[in-house]
Amino acid sequence: MVATVRALKMHGGVGRIVAGRPLDPALAVENVEAVRKGSANLAAQIENVRVFNVPVVVAINHFPGDTEAEVAAIREVAMAAGARDVVVSRHFEEAGRGEDLARAVWSAAEEGAPGFRLLYPDDSAAREDRDGRGPDLRRRGCGRASCRH
Repeated sequence: MVATVRALKMHGGVGRIVAGRPLDPALAVENVEAVRKGSANLAAQIENVRVFNVPVVVAINHFPGDTEAEVAAIREVAMAAGARDVVVSRHFEEAGRGEDLARAVWSAAEEGAPGFRLLYPDDSAAREDRDGRGPDLRRRGCGRASCRH
């Protein structure tokens, strides 16, 4: 799973990215509170994957200007939500280097998912899920109060 400081700031209510326009200056200023608030979305997505009992590795796609405090906030939220590992990925800054991320993903893959489970039994009708008798990730939402699933 990949997250960026900028995206989590926007989920936290700060700044806006508009195609073809310069970066919103609010996104270039350290704002740990917005990152934490926006990380509710990341936590919800981690929890959604964990429903399947699959290990989650979070890559923080690091950009110049991201601060250590913002990265630490993402790491803390991700680990608390059940991530197996959180790796800072500096591909953008370091011309594609990514050994740490590759090792973390490889390790999670080697561990496998011995407890993997489907959301509902193979022999149940898909209608059961839609009718609310089976687990439904749509009702879990994205972690933001504004989500209406």
